[in-house]
Amino acid sequence: MPTKTILASWNQTITPLDELKIPILDRAFFFGDAVYEVLRIYRGKPFLLEAHMSRLAQSLRELSIHNAPDVEDEILKNIALNQVQEGMTYVQISRGSGHRSHSFYQKPFTPNTLIYTEAFFEHPAEEEAKTGIFAITQDDVRWGRCYIKSVNLLANCVALSHANEVGAEEAILIRDGWVTEGSTSNVFIVKNHSVITPPLSARILPGTRRRFLVQALKEQGQNVEERPIAKSELFTADEVFISSSIKEALPVIAIDQQAINGGRIGPVAALARALIVQSSQLSD
Repeated sequence: MPTKTILASWNQTITPLDELKIPILDRAFFFGDAVYEVLRIYRGKPFLLEAHMSRLAQSLRELSIHNAPDVEDEILKNIALNQVQEGMTYVQISRGSGHRSHSFYQKPFTPNTLIYTEAFFEHPAEEEAKTGIFAITQDDVRWGRCYIKSVNLLANCVALSHANEVGAEEAILIRDGWVTEGSTSNVFIVKNHSVITPPLSARILPGTRRRFLVQALKEQGQNVEERPIAKSELFTADEVFISSSIKEALPVIAIDQQAINGGRIGPVAALARALIVQSSQLSD
């Protein structure tokens, strides 16, 4: 299938993504001084747009990135411009460009905004949903403000790459014996008819899918608990599954080469994925 040109918006100027030139003095390049969001597109529309925009605004506030433009209309324009029905939109806002200096105190930066939308020609997690995925555990060595969706993802990249190296699809991160989240996802377990996920804290990202599933599963009559999960509980759980914007919800059938639920996909993981897919088809 021929590759379609992806049109990006850089500070509201449209250009092909592979021709886009970003200033070398942008603070995202020097310091990772930027935040981002990834929105899943279904039927040409962004799913959970309000939740993503709320989290983006929170990340900007937490890092004191001021005067960032409202990007909601620009996101919708970019989806339409790229004529994407099934895919994802990436949004990044940096503090801006300027002479390399660690401190940004009282410096008049103007934020730089990047938006582009890319089509999926195959559902990105359909096969994994049918078979379940393998995961490994790794120490969580990330910084202490993981609730900010910043572009500082090197520790996540290293963790996931190591997981892939040993044949796993996700790394479940452990800090001081407690589950935080996956390298690219939030984590849920099922035990004794309860769905359990770690509570919101500085150690985890407040995932839009996580938030959706907590509410949707409750509405389906599931008992949902937000409480700390010990690493040992992963291996005695009836089910483990992960959630993210792109992967939606995926069952984890083995962790550190130990089978979960006998290596079978459990009913709650299947329900979680179905709820996301159903809601995405109904959303306006």
